[in-house]
Amino acid sequence: MRHSRALRLSSYQQPAVAVSILYDPPKVGPDEVRKMSATPNSILASPEQRIADLERQLAECKAELAERAAELAEAREQHTATAEVLQVINSSPGELAPVFDAMLEKAMRLCEAPFGHLLRFDGKVFRWIAARDRSGAAAVLGDPVEPDPGSALERLVLGDEVVHIPDVVDTGAYRSGVPSRLKLVEIFGARTARAVLGR
Repeated sequence: MRHSRALRLSSYQQPAVAVSILYDPPKVGPDEVRKMSATPNSILASPEQRIADLERQLAECKAELAERAAELAEAREQHTATAEVLQVINSSPGELAPVFDAMLEKAMRLCEAPFGHLLRFDGKVFRWIAARDRSGAAAVLGDPVEPDPGSALERLVLGDEVVHIPDVVDTGAYRSGVPSRLKLVEIFGARTARAVLGR
């Protein structure tokens, strides 16, 4: 059976608007009822099942919200670090040392690293341009560094943009005695390393 309902919207001296809505109620027979009751998320599911489904959906939404909040916080940290480096650039025209030092300090903060160094590759060796020790103070710049076979620096030279080594001791380069890996663990006390190519 087809029903027609008119909806009238009017106010004082405004012209009236009428909208007709046609509605055909669905024809539900015994076969349709059986299909709907066999569907787990149907409207005929038990209240306990619906509550469990809604709680699961809520938990998924909360997890996704927490993930997005973490991403937003990280993006804000990166934005803040970039703004701080730009302030250093503006305040020291022509002087690159404070800029490199600020870049290193911000990168260490973002990575939660206890120490770090900024190197420039000249086509043969890496030259130190900024360094910070465990105390966070500026460290003495070392001698040029040749990229050892299997080292993070060699991987950067070969084209990797980011090299992350979760456990330096658990690498073939450390076990085979690559000098840069041995120094990283035995002198600096590091276990995790991250090298990032800057352009």
